[in-house]
Amino acid sequence: MSSPCSLEHHAVIKFQTKRQKSPKEIHTQFIQVYGESSPTYDVIKYWSKQFRLGRDSIEDEERSSRPKTARDDEVIKKVYELVLQNRRVRLFQIAVEMQNSYGSVFNTMHEDLGVSKVSARWVPRLLTIEQKQTRTVFCSENLQLAGSEKNFFSRVVTGDETWLHFYDPETK
Repeated sequence: MSSPCSLEHHAVIKFQTKRQKSPKEIHTQFIQVYGESSPTYDVIKYWSKQFRLGRDSIEDEERSSRPKTARDDEVIKKVYELVLQNRRVRLFQIAVEMQNSYGSVFNTMHEDLGVSKVSARWVPRLLTIEQKQTRTVFCSENLQLAGSEKNFFSRVVTGDETWLHFYDPETK
């Protein structure tokens, strides 16, 4: 079982090729030194040829990857708008409406938008920019009231829970 060719292997192949060794000789030496973790003969032959043709770098060249059309900024914005319209929307419904794959929508929701499903609703894991701005406005207003009214802080109710119970006909 051979392993993928590493930079160390590339350097050895380059060195041996500069010493005028044939790919067969290089492969035999690799088997003696590295055993089963040596690259295959075809890999050694390919890299040896590259170095004989004048290649200097032992690094692999940059490969093109699939374009991220399924998760570009426009798609992320559209998915976000759909979730804001209906927090109970299901992933397959978004996938059908967006004409996108279920997996791409799943990755968009979890990785790009940072939301997760809680009690059949999509809930952000972190505060959004709008939520942060709203909290800043409320805090500024409270600070202004605190400076102008006596006993302001005695009327403030605080808690460490963020859940507020109210009537919502959509809930279970």
